Amino acid sequence: GYANVGVLDRDGEIIDPKGWKLDNYRKNPVILTSHDYSKLPVGRALWVQPDENGLKVKFVLANTETGKEIKQLIDEQILNAFSVGFRAEKYIDNPGEEKGMEHLKDSGVRRIYTSQELLEISLVGIPSCPDALIQRALKGEIKSKELKDAILANYKEPESEVKEEEVEKAGKVLSKKNRTLIADCVSQMMNS
Repeated sequence: GYANVGVLDRDGEIIDPKGWKLDNYRKNPVILTSHDYSKLPVGRALWVQPDENGLKVKFVLANTETGKEIKQLIDEQILNAFSVGFRAEKYIDNPGEEKGMEHLKDSGVRRIYTSQELLEISLVGIPSCPDALIQRALKGEIKSKELKDAILANYKEPESEVKEEEVEKAGKVLSKKNRTLIADCVSQMMNS
């Protein structure tokens, strides 16, 4: 998902996606909850990369009770958002008063960060940037032909015609073949 998007946030600020300094974060890619530095991390970023829209991140949660609880909140779409903790290096206060930025005068923008060091990414209930949201590719909420093609390319029909064991969970029935297929796909995506 996007840990941050370069749009006007609820604090009247914009973080320029081109200004992210990520080297130190990549040495210690922690995922926290609600910017609580006094608690242990709940996950880690597998990768983090800015694009033209903002700061994208792929993360995993710790296999702890807290990590499992947070995963449940995410799965139930109760916890959906990110926020970034950063150290500002360069910024423009009141950019509407700057030459060439007069168009921002009455826009509500009070500060634009142009260079910032990422310290941490937090999972939060209410983000400052309302577009900093978790994307749910594995639940099919993000459609991707490439993902579908990759799954099908690696799928092999089982050779035996043995009746498959069925498992019922939350009203859904998955065959052993489908459970194996899903596990293989998740494993391949995590490795890629």
